[in-house]
Amino acid sequence: METQMQKLAADVAAFLTGSWTPQPQDEDGNWRAYILGANGEKLFLSNTWGGKGRIYVSGVLPNNRAFSDGITVAATKSAQQIARDVERRLLSVYQIALEKAKQEEAAAQTAEQARLATIAEVEKIIGVPFTADHTGKRASRYVEAGIIRVDYADNVQIERFHSVSLDQFRRIVAAVPELFTKL
Repeated sequence: METQMQKLAADVAAFLTGSWTPQPQDEDGNWRAYILGANGEKLFLSNTWGGKGRIYVSGVLPNNRAFSDGITVAATKSAQQIARDVERRLLSVYQIALEKAKQEEAAAQTAEQARLATIAEVEKIIGVPFTADHTGKRASRYVEAGIIRVDYADNVQIERFHSVSLDQFRRIVAAVPELFTKL
């Protein structure tokens, strides 16, 4: 059964310029609804967030992050009036923020793939896999000499490096003397 908010979203979508469709049934449709745009836009409408007699409209950024610059409109306005307010007061600012967020998301995914490639190379070198942390992210491996950590691509940290003999230390310094120059 379509709720009042879902009906409003469908009606507003029909008046927005371009290709907009209401999102299918939402379990919390009594107080919110969504409108989807052809370019990945997602508008959020709520009859509780804007205060009494107001409809709150905002955008949704990637990973369901909220776009903080939402607007409110009178709940007594027609769907056509609400659509015009959304286009005039919200859409251009939201679409710029959405594009920036998409670019940041793409850059973060590229950086994560590069970090995982570095981890794969380190795993080959040391012969053991990295372990996952409590969030499931692979970032480090405990080894006899300390902790090997990869937080960024092509950047390997050796933390708490300990328990090496003097002979092992001499070999390490001889192999990579640039690591032991004075800063």
